[in-house]
Amino acid sequence: MRTATKKENVFRPEIVEAAWTSLMQQKAPSDSVIKSREDLKTFSRAYQAIQNVCRMPKIRRTADRVTEVLEDEHLPKSVVEQIIALVAAQSSGIDAVMPSRRPTIPTVTAIGWRINIIVSTCHLSQTLQPFVELTLTLSDGRVKLIEMTVSKFHTLRYQISLALKQLQSIQSTGLL
Repeated sequence: MRTATKKENVFRPEIVEAAWTSLMQQKAPSDSVIKSREDLKTFSRAYQAIQNVCRMPKIRRTADRVTEVLEDEHLPKSVVEQIIALVAAQSSGIDAVMPSRRPTIPTVTAIGWRINIIVSTCHLSQTLQPFVELTLTLSDGRVKLIEMTVSKFHTLRYQISLALKQLQSIQSTGLL
């Protein structure tokens, strides 16, 4: 019976509130909330549970599904109810904050190209080999430079057109 009382003390509502605030505002919790090692463990479990719920797509974030996810975390019923209430009250806030934290693959924002010709090398006096230089600007600000021979460029061009043709055929059949 003593351990049940201890668990009730560990899962204080202000710790769950602090976990929620910390996740939504990306701030560390204040020292006034986390006073002991047990409080820190509680905060960590509540933070992880809230984070798992917030990562769910909005369509799947129903009360039943949220309850199921939180019960998998083995949290007390009072904490589950408190998190469900927070999620229901702050649903628009979750959607505003969480997509910005999802990792994304950079996309190509600009493509530049030019053809260069190697006039000579240290071994040969005159080679006159053309090559294609592609400059890709990515959405995260990086610039990638790709150099290839003309034959490799034609192979790349062919492979891209083949992939686009396959995508068009998939779209026309209605599989995408």
